[in-house]
Amino acid sequence: MLPDRLRAQTTEELSNSNKSDAITETVKRSYRTFCADCHGADGRGAEYRDSGISIPDFTSKNWMKSKTPTQLKLAILLGKGEEMPPFEDEVSETAAIQLVSLLRKFAGLSEATNPQRTEANGALKKELERFRANWSELSSLWEHEFNSLTAIAAKRERKSELDDQSR
Repeated sequence: MLPDRLRAQTTEELSNSNKSDAITETVKRSYRTFCADCHGADGRGAEYRDSGISIPDFTSKNWMKSKTPTQLKLAILLGKGEEMPPFEDEVSETAAIQLVSLLRKFAGLSEATNPQRTEANGALKKELERFRANWSELSSLWEHEFNSLTAIAAKRERKSELDDQSR
């Protein structure tokens, strides 16, 4: 189980780190320090791939679109088994989120162009619309039932009063 601080954040929280188009020098320095030896200064990882080691090409839009920001953040912090060491002792969670933004920029992407995010937002909007329609229908039905039951209860009470009066 992941530590609480590493539980998946909403995409919105992740995108907050990407409000500015400028990647700070600190983030670039972190990339050079922790990532560039294997992934290359350009993010292609060509040297390792050429030697037969499987390493992603961060400039590949297809590869980048297949990963969520949370997956990338967790790979940075927790590593990828023997393939990649964890950096959670060297890189803060905030720095990892900023590194994810930098990695996505290698492929010419931003958080807004993440198809999984767009698809998830679309699905959530449809679900919300369906919920609102169901809620509206149920509210109308409930109101109708409530009014019917109130009318029935009032009739019974009047009948009971009339019965009491006739005795």
